[in-house]
Amino acid sequence: MGNIYEMIWADALHKTKSKNRNIRNKDLIWDNLLFLSVITALNFATIIGWISYYFMGYVYTFELKLIMPDTLVDKIFSVGIQLYIPSVVLNYFSIFFNNKHLKIMEKYSSREGKIVLTYIFTSIGIFIISAIVIGIFIRSGIVL
Repeated sequence: MGNIYEMIWADALHKTKSKNRNIRNKDLIWDNLLFLSVITALNFATIIGWISYYFMGYVYTFELKLIMPDTLVDKIFSVGIQLYIPSVVLNYFSIFFNNKHLKIMEKYSSREGKIVLTYIFTSIGIFIISAIVIGIFIRSGIVL
C-alpha cells in the first residue's frame, strides 16, 4: 500500500500534469496546493466541529472580528486565517518542500484522478453529514 496522503497528492499532481504537459513546476505546485488545501481546511473544520461539540457542547465559531465585525466578510477572513492558511502551510511543508513532490510522483503512479476525486467527495460528504448531525444534536439538546 503506501501513505494515503502521498497517494492523494501524487494522483492530483499526475492529473494536473496530464491535462497540461507544458505546465511549469511552480504552477503545478500552486494549482494543486491552493485547491487541495481548501479540502484540508474543510477536514480541519469537521474535526474542530466534532471536538468542540464533544468537549464544550457547542460548535466553535470562527470569528476574529478583524475587518467588519459580525459580517460575512469578517467570517470568511476568520476562516481563512484559522483554517486555510494553516492547511496551506501544512501541505506545502509535507509535500512540496525541497521538491518532495517529484519523489512522490515517481513513487506513485497515476490513477487518472480517481483517488483525489474520491478524497474530495468523501471529505465534502463527511463535512455535510457532520454539520447536519451536529445541528440536529444542538437543536435537540443532545450532549455527548
